[in-house]
Amino acid sequence: MTKEERQKKTIEAVKKIVAEKGMDGFSIRQAAELTGINEALIYRDFYTKDQLLDICYKEVQDEVAQIYGTIGPLTLNTEEQTISAMKHMWMASFQYLLDHRDNTLFLRNYRESSYRQKLLEASEKREPKYFFDARDKFAMVLPSDIDMHCTWVYVIDFSIEFAMRILTGELPLDQNSVSHIWQLMFNGLCANILA
Repeated sequence: MTKEERQKKTIEAVKKIVAEKGMDGFSIRQAAELTGINEALIYRDFYTKDQLLDICYKEVQDEVAQIYGTIGPLTLNTEEQTISAMKHMWMASFQYLLDHRDNTLFLRNYRESSYRQKLLEASEKREPKYFFDARDKFAMVLPSDIDMHCTWVYVIDFSIEFAMRILTGELPLDQNSVSHIWQLMFNGLCANILA
């Protein structure tokens, strides 16, 4: 197994463990047991538990951000076109969250943990570039005078939370639920815009 294959296998195992057991339930030893990779090799590849978790977080965030990168030019001449573009972008990212259970649950657990705070402090309280790339794409459909950072955090946290509720069976996965969740998201955005 190459180093890249070993790292990929480790990252997938970490996301699975954190999705199932939470941040406090994760250890490098568990990743080693799940992957069959020597614990010392995992430390050699990632140095620390914090760094391994940060790499997993960045990988998931990159995947979500890539969704926004694949969205082509937007036609925003009317309010209807703007709302349609906003819904299209949100639905694409929400579908990703539903299709990638371990990534979604990892993302939720990580975002609520002290590890994320350490990452933000290490990067001078700034979110990584991929956060801003996705945020800026979504900002194209919103008025320029709103606090886009707070709005984007709302979109991310809202989406993750409701996807998690579906993935854990608390809410049904059907068109009615997804449409209702979109309406709640949209209403929240409208309230922010009108505030």
